[in-house]
Amino acid sequence: MTHSLANAPLAALAMAAVLLTAAPDAARATDAHAHAEHPAAAASAPAAVPIDGVVRKVDKGAGKLTIWHGDVPQLQMGPMTMAFRVKEAVWLDQFKVGDKVRFQYQRSSGGLTITAIEAVR
Repeated sequence: MTHSLANAPLAALAMAAVLLTAAPDAARATDAHAHAEHPAAAASAPAAVPIDGVVRKVDKGAGKLTIWHGDVPQLQMGPMTMAFRVKEAVWLDQFKVGDKVRFQYQRSSGGLTITAIEAVR
């Protein structure tokens, strides 16, 4: 059996097409941390589990709370600090830096939004 160099570019192009077609799905499946604001945001749909954290910043101008949270194994997220929009603007007045909170968030085209939050004693 002889191999023709004339077919080598065609074979390489075919292999590249296969790899490029499969790569985005593989990247999404293995990269659970691919969100612009925060890596874990792309990992899952809305967070259905309560997350305990500590308020690190209240930014009324941006309508965001920055919260440090511990490990969340259900969402495959380690401890980190994340900035979230808030569903209810009144929450920006109810919480201050250092407050312990339990919250849930949802990811949308606008970013991460806290959909429920309460103080934890």
